[in-house]
Amino acid sequence: MKMTVSITTGQSVGRLTNRFLGLSLEGLDLRLELVDGVAVLVVRSSALVQLRHQLADAFLVLAHVLVGLCRPALFRLQQALQLVHASLHLLDHLLAAARRRRLSFIQTHLHLLQLHPNTDHTQTSFKPSNDTCTMVPVYQ
Repeated sequence: MKMTVSITTGQSVGRLTNRFLGLSLEGLDLRLELVDGVAVLVVRSSALVQLRHQLADAFLVLAHVLVGLCRPALFRLQQALQLVHASLHLLDHLLAAARRRRLSFIQTHLHLLQLHPNTDHTQTSFKPSNDTCTMVPVYQ
């Protein structure tokens, strides 16, 4: 009888040890699954961050390209406006010179003809400074 008790006690200790080891292994397996799940989340998060980084790089490259395209266009526009400005200055000076020449031409002719316009603008005739000739325009 003593032998049966020791066998059952040895078997129950072995079973308890097996159960304890089995529970420990199951706990370890659950912890490993948790670590694996966290590792998957970290990998996915890093992939998401990398994709966001690539997207931001793409936008920065696009912005850089647009700035590169706009800069020469603005430079050309500025040069064209400067050319127009210089052309307008030249035209202004030419018109001023033409006005001066026209006035000078008219004054020279009046002086050669010795005519002076009347101070009264209601009359249409010119009177010479001396009485050598009389010029009256004819209106029909």
